[in-house]
Amino acid sequence: METQLKQFNIYHPVGGNMNHECSLEGYTYEFIGSIKSENLVRSFYLSQNNFNPAYAKLGKRSTSVGDIVSDGKTVHMYQSMGTKKVPSKESLYTMIMELEKDVIDILSIPPLDDETMDQLLDNCYE
Repeated sequence: METQLKQFNIYHPVGGNMNHECSLEGYTYEFIGSIKSENLVRSFYLSQNNFNPAYAKLGKRSTSVGDIVSDGKTVHMYQSMGTKKVPSKESLYTMIMELEKDVIDILSIPPLDDETMDQLLDNCYE
């Protein structure tokens, strides 16, 4: 049986700050990248610089306690052991869902053909 991969979006506090106290308030998060994996545990593993060279190329720190992962439906915060679901009533949940809209919009933009790309580049130099 083939394992179904899901897309998990990883978020860290802005500026690479750490949220070791796992507070649901007081931090602003930024989108770091998307990882396709089987589950939350594997997405954590794949967002470690020493285990995933592609993730390391992002130039961000490894994912840690207090960072956020979302599958577009639920939001979880990584804990020292496992994850904690962020309830939809929390402002952090709302903020991540708003960021998700931007991420999904960016990911869904179709690639530009060569002619359109040349036109856009020409306009940059006028």
